[in-house]
Amino acid sequence: MKYLISLETPTEISSGLTAKPEEMLKTMKEMFAQMKPEASYFSTTRRFSVLVVNVEDPHVELRRIFESLSKYGKVTVDPVSTLDEFLRFWQSSLR
Repeated sequence: MKYLISLETPTEISSGLTAKPEEMLKTMKEMFAQMKPEASYFSTTRRFSVLVVNVEDPHVELRRIFESLSKYGKVTVDPVSTLDEFLRFWQSSLR
C-alpha cells in the first residue's frame, strides 16, 4: 500500500542541517535508500517535504520510517490510493 509521508522541519533543525551540507546529503541518501520513495517533493518556500512510499508491512516499516524522520520535525503518515484503487474500494463498500 502506498503512503504519503510528510515532514515539516523547524527552522532551528533545518539551519543545523544546512550548516553541514555533506552530512545532510549523506543522511538523505541513506534514508532514501532504505525507504525507496516512488516520488519525493520539497517545498521551495517552506521547510516541508513529501514522499510517496510503497509499504509492504506497515506495522514494521511505518514505525521505522516515523522514528528515522521524527528527529527532524513533525511527521505525518497518510494512506493514499490511485483513483482506480479508490473506486474499487468504494464500490466494494457499497455491497
